[in-house]
Amino acid sequence: MTSNEVEVKADIFWNLPALVNYRPGTELPYSISAANLNEEERLFMLRARTFDSLNRVITEDVILVNGAPWFAVEGGDREEIDGVLRLEETDVLLGVFLVDKESSKEVDTVYTFLKAY
Repeated sequence: MTSNEVEVKADIFWNLPALVNYRPGTELPYSISAANLNEEERLFMLRARTFDSLNRVITEDVILVNGAPWFAVEGGDREEIDGVLRLEETDVLLGVFLVDKESSKEVDTVYTFLKAY
């Protein structure tokens, strides 16, 4: 980190367990909490990726919040985001990454494994 870079502090949490039995094409409901641990407002984006068993990216998408890719979170506050994902893959690792707009960095991530049933 250079001397003029700001360290972005943020956390992401969700209600999904580490392993979810999933049938491709069905709805996967989620509840995400994105917390801004900085003093000032930050803009964030949620990026979803699926990975195969060799950790190769299979899919990558942006999760829209209120119809937009970026959403603001006041300093010291959190944004609660409810929605559903519909994926065509199973037996994959699903990661949701919290991306800071100003730095373009992925500042935190949550994962779950989608197991076929």
